[in-house]
Formats: sequence, C-alpha cells, structure tokens
Amino acid sequence: MDTYINDAERNIFKNHQFKDKEETPVDKLLTVDDVAHFAGLAPETVGYHIRVGRLRAYKLGSQWVVQIDDAFDWIKGREYR
Repeated sequence: MDTYINDAERNIFKNHQFKDKEETPVDKLLTVDDVAHFAGLAPETVGYHIRVGRLRAYKLGSQWVVQIDDAFDWIKGREYR
C-alpha cells in the first residue's frame, strides 16, 4: 500500500478553508503526528528528521509544527530514495 500523499490529497490540504473566516497562516501548518501519518512513518522518525535539519519545523507553544508545503515537499523527496 502506498502511504505517501498523492496530488489529490495535497490539493485537499492546500485548498482547505473554514467557511466563516479567511485562511490564516495556522491553517497551513501540520503537527508532527499529521506529517508522520501521511508519510507512513512514526512521529519519532519525523522528529529525528526535524532535529537533523532535513525537515524544517517551528515551535508553536509546546508543539512542533511544519508548514504544509515543506511537509509535502519532504514526503515527495523521500519517495525517490
């Protein structure tokens, strides 16, 4: 089973908006658990790639988050390894 995000799934996330408000920068963020789920990896593995600098992430309160474009580019790049 292919666990990587396909273009249709990517478009769902990129086009996500709430009906009663404009899109904010927070709407374009994924948690480490979200990235791990879509990449088919353990959250610890995603955390490792963040720590070694392969995946850019930001601390938001007590949680690490990844910009959606960075996450999808990182996942796509992993497909060719």
